[in-house]
Amino acid sequence: MKIEIKTGNAAFHGCDAENEYADYYATAAELNRIFGQISRAVAEGRTDGKVIDSNGNICGEWKI
Repeated sequence: MKIEIKTGNAAFHGCDAENEYADYYATAAELNRIFGQISRAVAEGRTDGKVIDSNGNICGEWKI
């Protein structure tokens, strides 16, 4: 399986620019959400797809 995700957009970063841990948490939470979506898609029999962040932006792709 290959997963490519670009994490440079706002969905992956916390709004508190002075707290780097908030930024790490936002990135981890968004990746957790995305991996859950990919896992469900694979369980449904899909073999590829686009990665869409919580803001609705395409930020990558995956395929088996």
